[in-house]
Amino acid sequence: MEEEFEITLEDYLSCHWEHSPLDGQDICYDSLVRSLQEAHAETSQNNQRKVLALLIQLADFIFTPEEGTNPFKPSWRNYEEGVRSVLPKDIGPQTIEVLVSILPHLEDPLLKARLADVVWLAGRDRHYAKIAIEAYCDPSNIENTSEYTLKDNLMRAFVLGHQLKLSDTTRSIAETVVTLLDAHKVKLPEQMLLLAEMLHRNNFDDLNLTEPLLRKFQVTIEEMGLNLRDQHRYSLAQRAFALASSRALKSKDAESSNRLKAYEGTSYYKLAQQCESLRPYEAHLYATKALATLRQVQRDFRKPHSVDELIAEVRRALPRYGKKMSESMSSSFSAEPVKISELTDDALKRVIGTPTAESAVSKLAYLAPTNLFFSTMEEEQKRPPSFFSAFFSETMHLGAEGQVLAKGKDSGSVAMQTFEAISQLYMRGCVLPAMEQIDLEHNVDIELFEGLCKQSPVIPDQQSRVIAHGLYLGWCRDLTSAIYILAPHLENMMRRLLKDAGALTTHDGNDAVSREHGLGTLLQIPECESILGKEFTKELQVIFTDVIGYNIRNHVAHGLMADNAGQSLIGLHAWWITLRFIFDGLYGKI
Repeated sequence: MEEEFEITLEDYLSCHWEHSPLDGQDICYDSLVRSLQEAHAETSQNNQRKVLALLIQLADFIFTPEEGTNPFKPSWRNYEEGVRSVLPKDIGPQTIEVLVSILPHLEDPLLKARLADVVWLAGRDRHYAKIAIEAYCDPSNIENTSEYTLKDNLMRAFVLGHQLKLSDTTRSIAETVVTLLDAHKVKLPEQMLLLAEMLHRNNFDDLNLTEPLLRKFQVTIEEMGLNLRDQHRYSLAQRAFALASSRALKSKDAESSNRLKAYEGTSYYKLAQQCESLRPYEAHLYATKALATLRQVQRDFRKPHSVDELIAEVRRALPRYGKKMSESMSSSFSAEPVKISELTDDALKRVIGTPTAESAVSKLAYLAPTNLFFSTMEEEQKRPPSFFSAFFSETMHLGAEGQVLAKGKDSGSVAMQTFEAISQLYMRGCVLPAMEQIDLEHNVDIELFEGLCKQSPVIPDQQSRVIAHGLYLGWCRDLTSAIYILAPHLENMMRRLLKDAGALTTHDGNDAVSREHGLGTLLQIPECESILGKEFTKELQVIFTDVIGYNIRNHVAHGLMADNAGQSLIGLHAWWITLRFIFDGLYGKI
């Protein structure tokens, strides 16, 4: 609901406010807010306090400059009471008129940019967006503001110019950014790098920049990367080299593009070495990316940068990182040590020497069975009852907060413990070693998974790219992120299969509104077993929806996933069985 604030132009003018940062402080939005707060505290005039209070709220927005139509977020929010600080859409038309009248009297470019942007977002003429752009790009804003604020201002100005199709404005802002990217003067390279990446994402090549300026952009970004590498800030260095390499590739500068690609791969490997002892998962991820990046360097350009030697070194390091990652991927269940060498040897024999990455990943999807829990339950039922099994079959299965999740003779607790141990055995001894071997022989990139998802009929056309992204994250061992993408999409894939089979996937509530079933209910629909088979259906239930199982879908949906739960052999099993599901669809098995 719109709100009118009891303020006038005269109220503002009578404040005689000036933006006064602290000694030694760069001008920024924090200094703007503090300066307005000081003026608010010093005046006893109620009308002045009202106008200053509103200006404080406008200046104190959380600023997300790349979000074109929603760059401002509330500075505070009380979820229990359902209240928050003001947003542009909350301001009534009369108050907007007062802000419009204040604009010509504002000398501070930060506050002027903010008020003009608020007026524009409130639905006024594009003239106010142009005023905001001019204020964001004001020379005093560029010269005297902190690099955080400078980055945000120029980003917002560029996005506004892009929205309004002001080609001269966006070109001018791009030229300003290139001028600012002097690697020897930048205090906060991460901020300037964000600016450069933003330009690259937003049709940089459509701005008709001169060839010398484009060349300067590439060279200064490379210099920034070299400086960051010398400071051992390899994560930022990798981003800088990747950006500069992309620019060199667009300008058809093969020598520079390959050199920068070698620098990027080396930075990835340095990151892997930094993470090895404390974060083996990240070490393996970075080493995998290093290998993929170094392999992109063309043969003719490898020798000056010792690329082949570095590839060999990364390949030797990958099994070590993989072993450490495997050791750290333990779930809450502790099983007796099991010899898995035969399982590993068999898995490696099946993937070693595969001619293409596609065929290798296809073989990976069929390395482990999909009836582990079903066969475990059958074995448990065949065993003669013992005191131990009788005792546990009558106990309750408790959740993390002590709530009863399942109880009685059919709770499956004992079978679940056995399944978890066998699951770990196959993931650690079979799937992980095979993935590491495939990484050594092939460059598995996101395009491979995009091709798979476009061909598999179980995936909707409009979701193939996001599901491919989830599969690729899992391949890069970022299992938690992969699960958050794949679990809800598995539900949608299952829903589509059931609908195609004629099953009813909705239910009507007391309000006569039709609602879709969740994955747990979908997997209990009789047609599900006809589509997937009884064993595969039960496997999906134990991994994604059963309360006595991993229950991954509900942990993801309700924000219950612990930090280490996804990044584990459990997460690997969820990722792998989703990959299997998609391949089964491709091969007509479901």
